[in-house]
Amino acid sequence: LMEALCEAEAYYHLMLMRGRGEGPDAARRYLAGRGSGSDVCRRWGLGYAPGHGQLVAQLRAKGFSSAELVSADLAYERSGRVTDRFFDRVMFPIHDEMGRTIAFGGRILGTKRDGVAKYVNTRDTAAFNKGKHLFAYDRAKESMAATGEAIVCEGYTDVIAMHEAGFTNAVAALGTAFRLD
Repeated sequence: LMEALCEAEAYYHLMLMRGRGEGPDAARRYLAGRGSGSDVCRRWGLGYAPGHGQLVAQLRAKGFSSAELVSADLAYERSGRVTDRFFDRVMFPIHDEMGRTIAFGGRILGTKRDGVAKYVNTRDTAAFNKGKHLFAYDRAKESMAATGEAIVCEGYTDVIAMHEAGFTNAVAALGTAFRLD
Protein backbone atom coordinates (compact mmCIF):
# COMPACT_ATOMS: atom_id res chain seq x y z
CA LEU A 1 0.00 0.00 0.00
CA MET A 2 2.71 2.48 1.01
CA GLU A 3 4.82 1.59 -2.03
CA ALA A 4 1.85 2.10 -4.36
CA LEU A 5 1.15 5.51 -2.81
CA CYS A 6 4.80 6.53 -3.17
CA GLU A 7 4.81 5.46 -6.83
CA ALA A 8 1.57 7.37 -7.41
CA GLU A 9 3.13 10.54 -5.98
CA ALA A 10 6.11 10.16 -8.33
CA TYR A 11 3.82 9.57 -11.32
CA TYR A 12 1.57 12.56 -10.57
CA HIS A 13 4.64 14.76 -10.07
CA LEU A 14 6.12 13.63 -13.39
CA MET A 15 2.82 14.41 -15.13
CA LEU A 16 2.84 17.93 -13.67
CA MET A 17 6.47 18.68 -14.41
CA ARG A 18 6.83 17.02 -17.81
CA GLY A 19 3.32 16.24 -19.03
CA ARG A 20 2.15 17.75 -22.29
CA GLY A 21 -1.28 18.95 -23.24
CA GLU A 22 -4.08 21.10 -21.89
CA GLY A 23 -4.41 19.25 -18.55
CA PRO A 24 -0.82 19.54 -17.33
CA ASP A 25 -0.59 23.07 -18.78
CA ALA A 26 -3.72 24.11 -16.86
CA ALA A 27 -2.34 22.54 -13.67
CA ARG A 28 0.93 24.46 -14.02
CA ARG A 29 -0.97 27.71 -14.68
CA TYR A 30 -3.19 27.15 -11.63
CA LEU A 31 -0.22 26.49 -9.35
CA ALA A 32 1.78 29.41 -10.76
CA GLY A 33 -1.22 31.64 -10.11
CA ARG A 34 -1.15 30.52 -6.48
CA GLY A 35 2.55 31.37 -6.19
CA SER A 36 3.83 27.83 -6.69
CA GLY A 37 6.42 27.85 -9.44
CA SER A 38 8.42 24.80 -10.46
CA ASP A 39 10.77 24.98 -7.45
CA VAL A 40 7.84 24.95 -5.02
CA CYS A 41 6.20 22.12 -6.95
CA ARG A 42 9.41 20.10 -6.66
CA ARG A 43 9.85 20.81 -2.94
CA TRP A 44 6.26 19.79 -2.16
CA GLY A 45 5.95 16.93 -4.67
CA LEU A 46 2.89 18.49 -6.26
CA GLY A 47 1.38 16.72 -9.21
CA TYR A 48 -1.27 16.34 -11.86
CA ALA A 49 -3.66 13.40 -12.24
CA PRO A 50 -4.62 12.88 -15.88
CA GLY A 51 -7.09 10.09 -15.11
CA HIS A 52 -8.43 7.89 -17.92
CA GLY A 53 -6.80 4.82 -16.37
CA GLN A 54 -3.27 6.14 -16.85
CA LEU A 55 -2.23 5.75 -13.20
CA VAL A 56 -3.74 2.27 -13.00
CA ALA A 57 -1.81 1.23 -16.14
CA GLN A 58 1.44 2.73 -14.82
CA LEU A 59 1.18 1.04 -11.42
CA ARG A 60 0.08 -2.32 -12.87
CA ALA A 61 3.19 -2.20 -15.08
CA LYS A 62 5.20 -1.85 -11.86
CA GLY A 63 3.59 -4.98 -10.43
CA PHE A 64 0.78 -3.61 -8.26
CA SER A 65 -2.50 -5.49 -8.29
CA SER A 66 -5.93 -3.98 -8.81
CA ALA A 67 -6.80 -4.94 -5.23
CA GLU A 68 -3.79 -2.99 -3.91
CA LEU A 69 -4.73 0.08 -5.94
CA VAL A 70 -8.32 -0.05 -4.68
CA SER A 71 -7.11 -0.59 -1.08
CA ALA A 72 -4.92 2.51 -1.38
CA ASP A 73 -7.93 4.43 -2.80
CA LEU A 74 -5.90 5.25 -5.90
CA ALA A 75 -8.51 3.46 -7.99
CA TYR A 76 -12.03 2.11 -7.80
CA GLU A 77 -13.92 -0.64 -9.52
CA ARG A 78 -16.97 0.09 -11.63
CA SER A 79 -18.75 -2.46 -13.78
CA GLY A 80 -15.86 -4.89 -13.37
CA ARG A 81 -13.27 -2.36 -14.54
CA VAL A 82 -10.65 -0.68 -12.33
CA THR A 83 -9.98 2.97 -13.09
CA ASP A 84 -8.20 5.97 -11.60
CA ARG A 85 -9.84 7.60 -8.59
CA PHE A 86 -8.40 11.04 -9.42
CA PHE A 87 -8.64 12.65 -12.83
CA ASP A 88 -7.92 16.10 -14.27
CA ARG A 89 -6.83 17.46 -10.89
CA VAL A 90 -3.88 19.18 -9.27
CA MET A 91 -2.58 16.68 -6.71
CA PHE A 92 -1.34 17.44 -3.22
CA PRO A 93 0.43 14.49 -1.58
CA ILE A 94 -0.32 13.98 2.09
CA HIS A 95 2.42 12.50 4.26
CA ASP A 96 2.50 10.92 7.68
CA GLU A 97 4.70 12.20 10.50
CA MET A 98 7.68 10.33 9.01
CA GLY A 99 7.22 11.88 5.55
CA ARG A 100 5.77 8.79 3.86
CA THR A 101 3.02 9.29 1.29
CA ILE A 102 -0.29 8.12 2.78
CA ALA A 103 -2.99 9.97 0.80
CA PHE A 104 -3.80 12.69 -1.72
CA GLY A 105 -5.96 15.74 -2.08
CA GLY A 106 -6.98 16.62 -5.61
CA ARG A 107 -8.32 20.00 -6.74
CA ILE A 108 -10.36 20.35 -9.88
CA LEU A 109 -8.94 22.64 -12.55
CA GLY A 110 -10.87 25.64 -13.78
CA THR A 111 -14.26 26.58 -12.47
CA LYS A 112 -16.40 24.17 -10.50
CA ARG A 113 -18.59 22.05 -12.74
CA ASP A 114 -22.05 20.88 -11.76
CA GLY A 115 -21.91 17.60 -9.90
CA VAL A 116 -18.10 17.64 -9.63
CA ALA A 117 -16.54 18.26 -6.23
CA LYS A 118 -13.93 21.03 -6.09
CA TYR A 119 -11.73 18.85 -3.89
CA VAL A 120 -11.55 15.07 -3.76
CA ASN A 121 -9.51 13.51 -0.99
CA THR A 122 -8.37 9.98 -0.34
CA ARG A 123 -10.93 8.12 1.71
CA ASP A 124 -9.89 6.48 4.96
CA THR A 125 -7.61 3.51 4.30
CA ALA A 126 -5.26 1.29 6.29
CA ALA A 127 -2.60 4.02 5.85
CA PHE A 128 -4.73 7.15 6.24
CA ASN A 129 -7.42 8.53 8.52
CA LYS A 130 -8.43 12.11 7.79
CA GLY A 131 -9.32 12.76 11.42
CA LYS A 132 -5.87 11.72 12.64
CA HIS A 133 -3.59 13.42 10.12
CA LEU A 134 -2.73 17.01 9.25
CA PHE A 135 -1.40 18.27 5.93
CA ALA A 136 2.30 19.22 6.27
CA TYR A 137 2.62 17.89 9.84
CA ASP A 138 5.81 16.09 8.82
CA ARG A 139 7.30 19.47 7.86
CA ALA A 140 5.81 21.48 10.73
CA LYS A 141 6.27 19.18 13.73
CA GLU A 142 9.74 20.42 14.77
CA SER A 143 8.75 24.07 14.53
CA MET A 144 5.48 23.35 16.36
CA ALA A 145 7.37 21.59 19.15
CA ALA A 146 9.94 24.38 19.40
CA THR A 147 7.38 27.19 19.56
CA GLY A 148 4.46 25.37 21.17
CA GLU A 149 2.26 26.84 18.45
CA ALA A 150 0.61 25.70 15.25
CA ILE A 151 -0.89 27.83 12.54
CA VAL A 152 -3.93 25.97 11.23
CA CYS A 153 -4.80 26.98 7.69
CA GLU A 154 -7.82 26.24 5.57
CA GLY A 155 -6.17 24.53 2.63
CA TYR A 156 -3.14 23.00 0.99
CA THR A 157 -2.05 26.07 -0.97
CA ASP A 158 -2.38 28.24 2.14
CA VAL A 159 -0.06 25.93 4.08
CA ILE A 160 2.46 25.81 1.26
CA ALA A 161 2.46 29.62 0.99
CA MET A 162 2.95 29.94 4.76
CA HIS A 163 5.92 27.54 4.76
CA GLU A 164 7.46 29.23 1.74
CA ALA A 165 7.15 32.57 3.60
CA GLY A 166 8.96 31.14 6.63
CA PHE A 167 6.01 30.17 8.84
CA THR A 168 7.09 26.55 9.17
CA ASN A 169 4.59 25.66 11.89
CA ALA A 170 1.60 25.79 9.49
CA VAL A 171 -0.65 22.78 8.93
CA ALA A 172 -4.16 22.15 7.56
CA ALA A 173 -6.96 19.85 8.65
CA LEU A 174 -7.97 17.21 6.13
CA GLY A 175 -11.67 17.58 5.66
CA THR A 176 -12.51 17.56 9.35
CA ALA A 177 -13.81 20.43 11.42
CA PHE A 178 -12.28 21.76 14.60
CA ARG A 179 -14.54 22.68 17.45
CA LEU A 180 -13.83 24.44 20.68
CA ASP A 181 -15.25 22.84 23.80
